[in-house]
Amino acid sequence: MKKSIISLAVISMALTGCSHDPGDKETIGTVGGGVAGAVLGSQVGHGGGRVVGGVAGGLIGAFLGNQIGKSMDDREE
Repeated sequence: MKKSIISLAVISMALTGCSHDPGDKETIGTVGGGVAGAVLGSQVGHGGGRVVGGVAGGLIGAFLGNQIGKSMDDREE
């Protein structure tokens, strides 16, 4: 489990570092946050609770990643 979270974090940071165009960080933040949130959320609960946790974590992560990416894009403009 820890390996997958670490791998996901490294891949997300690498993708964010590769973007050069304004607007890219918002998209990458949304996708990366959604994936990370889903992975973390699916670790909560048992059975059906894992599915609910994964969905909720994905939505929350996507929102937070979007806001962080948007903030980063606004600073570059």
